[in-house]
Amino acid sequence: MDTAIRKTQAPPSSTPDMQEKIREAAEGLEALFISMMFEAMRKTVPKNDLDCESPATEIYRNMLDREIADKSAHQKGFGLAEQIVAYLSRDK
Repeated sequence: MDTAIRKTQAPPSSTPDMQEKIREAAEGLEALFISMMFEAMRKTVPKNDLDCESPATEIYRNMLDREIADKSAHQKGFGLAEQIVAYLSRDK
């Protein structure tokens, strides 16, 4: 009897609330990936004495990179979040 009840219950990942949580987590992971990619790309650019670089400029640039990463992930920029959602939402 207990197995019959389990078969009729929906898997936890199919509830709308769980789907939203999965999407948020996937977008967060994609944003983190994009942000780390920006950081790695910035390290490849040689420093120049003529640049007006300061700690404040670096902080601003990091904040800008994080915001761009968040917007890209939210707008399905790379598609990584979509793949994660599809993987975690599939029937087992």
